[in-house]
Amino acid sequence: MSVTFFSLFVQLLLFVHIYASPLNDTYDVIVVGSGPAGVIIASRLSENGTRKVLLLEGGGPSYWVTGGRQQPSWLAKTNLSRVDVPGLYSSIFSNASNPLLCQNKILAYGACTIGGNSAINAGLFYEPPPSDFDNYFPAGWKHTDVAPAIALFGHPVYDYSNGQRSGPVISYLQDALKRTNFHLISGVWVQRVIRSGGTATAVVVNIRGNTSTISLNTRGRVILSGGALKSPELLMKSGIGDPAVLTTLSKANQLGGLPASQWINNTAVGAGLFDNPNTFIELSSPAIQAYNYSYDNPNPSDRALYLNKKSGPYSFAGGSCSFWDTITRRDGSVAGVQGGLGAAGYQDYTNSTTVTMNIYGTSGLKSTGNVILSPPDYLPGPSGEVYYSDQQDAKDIATFIRRLFDALPGTGLTPLNLDQKSNKTQIKNYITSYTPYTRGQVNHWSSSCRIGTCVDVNTTVIGMKNLHVVDASIVAPLSVNPQFGVMVAAERAWELINKL
Repeated sequence: MSVTFFSLFVQLLLFVHIYASPLNDTYDVIVVGSGPAGVIIASRLSENGTRKVLLLEGGGPSYWVTGGRQQPSWLAKTNLSRVDVPGLYSSIFSNASNPLLCQNKILAYGACTIGGNSAINAGLFYEPPPSDFDNYFPAGWKHTDVAPAIALFGHPVYDYSNGQRSGPVISYLQDALKRTNFHLISGVWVQRVIRSGGTATAVVVNIRGNTSTISLNTRGRVILSGGALKSPELLMKSGIGDPAVLTTLSKANQLGGLPASQWINNTAVGAGLFDNPNTFIELSSPAIQAYNYSYDNPNPSDRALYLNKKSGPYSFAGGSCSFWDTITRRDGSVAGVQGGLGAAGYQDYTNSTTVTMNIYGTSGLKSTGNVILSPPDYLPGPSGEVYYSDQQDAKDIATFIRRLFDALPGTGLTPLNLDQKSNKTQIKNYITSYTPYTRGQVNHWSSSCRIGTCVDVNTTVIGMKNLHVVDASIVAPLSVNPQFGVMVAAERAWELINKL
């Protein structure tokens, strides 16, 4: 079967799947976005067999079990897509046109596929410390409130199972698909929520260029789970947001003709957007043996290890360790910092004795930005203030790097792209400059629809009765990679919404 014919065949299957689905029905719950939060909240709400739940995804398949069939030739005759194999995750980053990615849907890097970013990330699955919930979340979301959700996930450090990528798609979604009251439809892009005052009544969708409407039952709910960039976009295009932004969108015919008298003015929509500022430090030592993953041609022994035993380097994504610290400022506030070691070097430093140390700033940082919608298509992306708009963040991260450099003597490790003798000021100036190793986007987007200002404690959008946001948008910046925390938030949201 030729590549062209195979592509057309897959598109035909997708077309049949969409138009054979009950889009003309009305639903008790419509969940927009099948990332980890969307899958969890949709699956949980469908446990009540009297609720008719629809989960909509704009992208297409990912894991093999979802119909994903992207794979290198060495995976032929296996039931594995590139998504299923942890060691292939970094290959996704090298192709911006990969259909797993959002491409022309957001102005940033991200996944638009079943599973969302949990289908393309490194699978780092770290439990946030109790202090994250107690210090940065409101009443009702403290550590004691979310502890039952945390207990569900145990204490793994990778979101893998038996050498393959795991996650909500493998667990929650497979359970939900067995229920007759649950429906997943991919290839459907939601454009906005139709509402009558503070009540959501339907969603407007685009399916292969055709616009349609999917309706809610009288007591139904819409839950936005498209991520920290897409969910604020949908709120704004539904007439909920900063009035200045809504005015611009109205003039551009992006609000579906909704009059200004029906707008819900809230400047917290899209505000507080966070991502981890990132720095690469290239470390070299004669004792290091770097490892480079290959999509098409893995080392034969490593390929055999994976195919025969689901073991070896391709059973994980390449991060060899992670470590954390905190910086206590003069005013007593605390910034979190995180580091990790990769398996190979980067950019100009890719010899066999070099690896990359990845440095993040995490919880307690002061810099945030906004979700902005840029013409002509008014797609969502981050504003420029996300990284280092408050110089205190750069000072904190520089302090962490200096501590690490102080610990290097005697290890045989030498930094290559930043002089080990650099003082804090020199480090700060370096990490805030524009180089291939600094000011990197980690794409851990969060915090753009915060609890208490954008949504209430039940995740209901302020000013609305039955519209919710449940995804990374409502999660405060965490001390660790965000997927675990996002899944905890989805479980907690289900507990709260289930009582409404």
